[in-house]
Amino acid sequence: MPSTIGSPTDKATAYSCFDGVYSGESAQAGVFEVVGRPFVADLLCGFNCTIIAYGQTGSGKTYTVVGGLTPETRGLIPRAMETIFEEMARIDSTEYDVSLTASFVEIYQEKIRDLLLPHSSRALRLREDKDHAVCVEGASEIAISSVAGGMAILSRGNAQRSIGSTLMNADSSRSHAILILTFSKKHLASGAKVRGRMVVVDLAGSEKVQKTAATGVRMEEAKHINRSLSALGNVINALTDDKIKHVPYRDSKLTRLLQTSLGGNAKTHLLLTCSANTKHLEETLSTLRFGSRAKNIQNSPHVNKENGGAAAFCPELLTTLQNKIENLHSYIRQLEMTRCDACKSRGSVLGGYFTNQQPVDDVPASEPVAVAKEDPANTDGGSVDDLIADELMRAEMQSLRKALTSMMRDHETQEHAHDVARAMMEVTEQQLDSRHRSQEQIIHQQQRELQDACATISRLERKLEILEENAQGMSAELRRKRGQQQQFQEGENAETEILRRRLDASTKLSKQLQTKLTALRQEQHAVADLKEKLESKEHELRSLRCEMEVLRVKILPVSLPGTPSPLRSPQTRPVTAVDYKSLSSIRGDARNAGMNNIHNWWTGSGDGHPAHDNGVWLENATAFHLLRRKHRKDMQTTSVKTRSIRPRMQLVE
Repeated sequence: MPSTIGSPTDKATAYSCFDGVYSGESAQAGVFEVVGRPFVADLLCGFNCTIIAYGQTGSGKTYTVVGGLTPETRGLIPRAMETIFEEMARIDSTEYDVSLTASFVEIYQEKIRDLLLPHSSRALRLREDKDHAVCVEGASEIAISSVAGGMAILSRGNAQRSIGSTLMNADSSRSHAILILTFSKKHLASGAKVRGRMVVVDLAGSEKVQKTAATGVRMEEAKHINRSLSALGNVINALTDDKIKHVPYRDSKLTRLLQTSLGGNAKTHLLLTCSANTKHLEETLSTLRFGSRAKNIQNSPHVNKENGGAAAFCPELLTTLQNKIENLHSYIRQLEMTRCDACKSRGSVLGGYFTNQQPVDDVPASEPVAVAKEDPANTDGGSVDDLIADELMRAEMQSLRKALTSMMRDHETQEHAHDVARAMMEVTEQQLDSRHRSQEQIIHQQQRELQDACATISRLERKLEILEENAQGMSAELRRKRGQQQQFQEGENAETEILRRRLDASTKLSKQLQTKLTALRQEQHAVADLKEKLESKEHELRSLRCEMEVLRVKILPVSLPGTPSPLRSPQTRPVTAVDYKSLSSIRGDARNAGMNNIHNWWTGSGDGHPAHDNGVWLENATAFHLLRRKHRKDMQTTSVKTRSIRPRMQLVE
């Protein structure tokens, strides 16, 4: 597994201080085997363990710690819980009492909030316990009995986290989330306890406002996040720099809560998540520098043990004393069974001791017991056997005296031990009472919070009922409005249908009229064309008639008035193209000549006036008279066919 990261082109930016480097394709199981499983073993042994996920926004911190929904994508916490319960199942329940509890809090804008009590708005405080470890006062601590229960707590807490959307991450964590798992193992016989704690910290992502385009609330969140991460960097710099004597743990709630994990009694593992995109190179280098400095922090972890004290010492001492007393009683019974006849006649030594209420310790060791000493004079010369029996009796009494003295001393020791045990038990009971009172205060406080929450829920329920009533009224009004709207819509639809039908009829009529209008316009155009053609033909006809009359006048013989001569029938021939051309020129000349002659006649000038030439005047007057009569006739005629005139156009040879 590689332990160096950096740019392949710039060797100066390479960092080789890391314990391992994982790519984006690395499996979650591989990360847990290196990071999570050793910490689970340390937790079960009683060590404090901390896992901190640090990196820029969207680099994969939450995914590494929590993971996804499939078994392959589970993160460190689900796998750690599963491993913890597997190891707890292997512990002998008849010898040890084991338990696992969880707390889940978040630091949002320098306020600590319990994620397992979503309805509580009270900000929690930090305090130091008797071992000088910083803990969250008032945070709920829930016992976990299975992996499913632990996953439910994890899901419940993650659902209550403060999450916002930025340009760099649609589900950006806007707070620092801290999950605390506490493992406890107590030896049932001795009362010795081992206590371990695992703290998993999912930090909010470091970000630049220029890249996230944060405004308003997101801007305030970014300020608090960057301020707390900056305080964390200052703490790490102070811990790794020998010149700095003061470590600023109290600059933020985050560094205060991680005081034990940074430079204290804990084993800490730092997870750095980096982006492989080159546009985030500056943030990646900043993350690597942070991890490089944090690598130099020196912690002093040790196992958290709690001895049994008097509660552990008393059972063993009592057992030992009871065994000794039992052995002494057995020894005394054996002595009573083996005593001589003289001792039997005088009674039991042990019985005399207890019946006469004479302590053995009050008798000096050199002085024989009164019942065992006799005057030789009163023995009437007792035999040697009696003397031997007396000596044996004295030896037996001496042995019994020593045994009783030892037993009494043991009894006093036992009584003293019992007194010490009772004193220790009283102290323990006082401590338990104090803890019980504190727990009762916490319970009362939680009950008050629960009552407040119930009152709030009641108020909300009343508001909800009012809103439901208003909603029902609004629903009825809405239904009425919808009915009116539907009726109005139906009326509008009916009117629209009528108008549409009228419009269709109007459209059809318009199309028909348009068609008729087009036909009429075409007919008008045709009539106009015919009129133009008719006018053209009439104009040509009038011109031809005038020309014919002029020609007819010209070809008639000049005669005196009143003596007309019959016209001679000239020989005719067909008109050729040359003749038609000559006729056209003659027609033009004749028209011009005739008009000039008429003008000269009316004005009295020229050769056509009667004063000049009677023959010419007569000819012109006759032609003018004929032209006027012909013009009147043409004005009364509506149409004349041109082909009826053309056969009469003949040239005189």
